[in-house]
Amino acid sequence: MPSFSSQVPILLLLQLMLTTSLLGSRCARAASSSTPPILPVAQATAARVDETTAVMRQIWQLETRRASPSEFSSFCFHRDPEIRARANRALARLGSPDSIPLLRQSVTDEDPAVRREAAFALGQSPGGASVAARALDSETDAAVVQELLLALGAQGESEYADNLVSRVLMGSGPVCAAAARALGSMATRLGSSAGEPARKLSSLHVVQALLSAQRRTSLDCRRGSAFALARIRPSIQDPSTRSHLEDWTLGEADPVSRAWLARAASTGLDNDGWLRTGRELARDSCVGCRVALARGLSQHSPGSDSAAILAGLTRDPERWVRLSALETAATPAWAASGYLQSTLSNFLMSQDSEVQGLALLALLESPEPPSPEAWLAPDVHPRVRARVASHLENLDRLKDLAWADPDQRVRTAAVARLLQLPAPEEVMLALLDSQDQVLAAGAAATMAAEPLIRYEGPLIRRLETCTEPELCLYTIRALNALYGSSGSTGGAPSRALVQTPDPRSTHLALLHTDSTDLRLRAASRELLRLAGQSALPSTQPTFQLPPTAAVAHTCGASVSTDRGEFRIELFPDEAPTTVWFWAKLARTGFYDGLTFHRAVPDFVVQTGDPRGDGWGGAGTAIPDEPSPLPFAEYTVGMALAEPDSGNGQWFVTLSPQPHLYGQYAIFGRVTHGRDVLVRLRLGDRIRHVRVLDCP
Repeated sequence: MPSFSSQVPILLLLQLMLTTSLLGSRCARAASSSTPPILPVAQATAARVDETTAVMRQIWQLETRRASPSEFSSFCFHRDPEIRARANRALARLGSPDSIPLLRQSVTDEDPAVRREAAFALGQSPGGASVAARALDSETDAAVVQELLLALGAQGESEYADNLVSRVLMGSGPVCAAAARALGSMATRLGSSAGEPARKLSSLHVVQALLSAQRRTSLDCRRGSAFALARIRPSIQDPSTRSHLEDWTLGEADPVSRAWLARAASTGLDNDGWLRTGRELARDSCVGCRVALARGLSQHSPGSDSAAILAGLTRDPERWVRLSALETAATPAWAASGYLQSTLSNFLMSQDSEVQGLALLALLESPEPPSPEAWLAPDVHPRVRARVASHLENLDRLKDLAWADPDQRVRTAAVARLLQLPAPEEVMLALLDSQDQVLAAGAAATMAAEPLIRYEGPLIRRLETCTEPELCLYTIRALNALYGSSGSTGGAPSRALVQTPDPRSTHLALLHTDSTDLRLRAASRELLRLAGQSALPSTQPTFQLPPTAAVAHTCGASVSTDRGEFRIELFPDEAPTTVWFWAKLARTGFYDGLTFHRAVPDFVVQTGDPRGDGWGGAGTAIPDEPSPLPFAEYTVGMALAEPDSGNGQWFVTLSPQPHLYGQYAIFGRVTHGRDVLVRLRLGDRIRHVRVLDCP
């Protein structure tokens, strides 16, 4: 038998023969084609990428025109999980109960990323709570569980509170935080002032469960429970639980949680406990905590001790705190008490128009009010005159201001006040005919809420001449209210005041059935339905989508203001339409020179209104793009008046705002210059916005 060494030449020979054979076959294949063998694989991969990109763009286009959920069915069952996830994100943005059958399937998808998107969509779709609750029973992925809990908070009634409480008590840190946030969102949505839902959410076992979460080491869990307590605003009768709330409010190390607990303490503690807590919070180094204290004082009846705390806050070194204290002083109960009369009088000489206006507003409700007419003189700052206009009861004086005041902010404030008061019909009709179409739209919106038969003719005449989409929208909605519409938010149809719609209204509605404004399109089609007519199915996009690559490369912006510069990282993957729209406006110089017309302490700063009164925009509304991103500190979002109404106004959060989750498009975050945002004041201007493209 040959030894191992004698076999080596034979093995080498066999190996050489095999290698030669392989090389020969490879050479033969190479000779038959000029393409290197690796390229067909690369070409197949590129083809798949191109196909995915094309499908994603198709979903994007359907989403922007708010196509029927059935048109997304094939994408929800696509072989590619990335496409399935994107289709469910689109269903979330439709916000339609008709999406539930598809979401019921997607929430059991094998891919957790798809299930998470489906869970988010359930939170955006009416009727999604029951599906989310059933899915929770079998879901094991922590991220999906969190999204399902948030869906319960976004869509569920108080019957789901016990389910959420059990997760607060037994869940991991992230799950506990999500369940607590869901309770806070539910309280925000259902209201915390009266009724059975509010009583269930503020019941003792819910409050005790949330307070027990303050013992957790998880910061997210503590923040979530503190947020929920702030939103529930419990009225606690149990002395032991009140004591725990007081201890946790003063002992919590995290300033964000402490500020939320301070809001809960304003209603949860009795008067003595609140005063003890208030004296400590007034010395707190956290500005947000002192702001929360100033706002919380509005929840208690004025007294000498609480007045001393509030008076001290009006002299706080931080302007945010002073403004919050003056806002509380201007509430009816505090203003009528007269406790701060002398303190407030000193602020009338302030050079800060916001401070002066709030102090004046409080004094106008005081036992010895100053004459409002003296503060409507032309030399008084328009912001102060606008405050006075918002307080007036004299219809004739309000009409003078609404039509003749030289400053837009004063005119708008006077019109807003007229719309609040039971103004005569002739006043409403005069406002409808205003040359300022935005103010006329406000009158039309009021007519929609309180329709009268006599409004039909004037509304049709206004619709014949309107050029602003907002005015056309609210005019058609007012006509729909006369014809028996259920309204823009759904619900049971109202009684038709006009049984046979004027043919002119249907003719005019036809002109807007393919409007680029989704709301105007829907209102026009509703009018035709009420008139017994039908419009052709809409196939027109709301706008021409930009190239996908162009949007993807728009990654940031620098914003120069009167107070300095801050930089924004943009999120084209999360909100491509919003990023494209905002960047397009910025590149054309739309934002240059505009003011920050809203600045709420420890909440948001907002800009993007050419009018400067909060009622304006770019004149074009885009579809919403809500996403599962959290509204953390310094998040950039597109402002809305209602769904699908984003028209260029945008805001930046100054602190975490979980209650905004899923309600607005998040399209960026501020990464540099955050201190600039804190220093911004009403009336500060944007000098220039420069959009930054990725390399």
